[in-house]
Amino acid sequence: MSHEAGASLEALQTQLRQAGLRMTAQRAAVLRVLAQSEEHLSAEQIWEQAKAYDASINLATVYRTLSTLKELGIIDPRSLTADGRRRFYESAAKPRHYHFTCLGCGRVQEFESDLLDSAREQIARQYGFHITTARITFEGFCECCAQSHSGGRTT
Repeated sequence: MSHEAGASLEALQTQLRQAGLRMTAQRAAVLRVLAQSEEHLSAEQIWEQAKAYDASINLATVYRTLSTLKELGIIDPRSLTADGRRRFYESAAKPRHYHFTCLGCGRVQEFESDLLDSAREQIARQYGFHITTARITFEGFCECCAQSHSGGRTT
């Protein structure tokens, strides 16, 4: 979640304060990690990185902070693995996008798709839905892993 993704540290802190919450050292550490990250981070990864800003932070505090940020609509949790057990977090301010998870190397690639956006709009019109969230995640092998996985053959 870089500044380009619309999640500057200052903006995140402002959202938290506008909700009437104090800016504790632990919250500031979590927000700093989220604002500076270019990757999809799990709570454990956020905790590991947040300890560089506040050595006293514990994993339970990270989970509570993430829950608060989710309730405020600041972040979105994402399940990007086949089993859905591991959650990753990203800014809710990001433009609509989709994810591809490589089953070989585990890399998560974000992409935008006019085709998927059109399908979403068509489904909403056809069925009278007011879609607030759509979670579409593709899984497979990235180009590099596909070559390794198929012995050099690509499909």
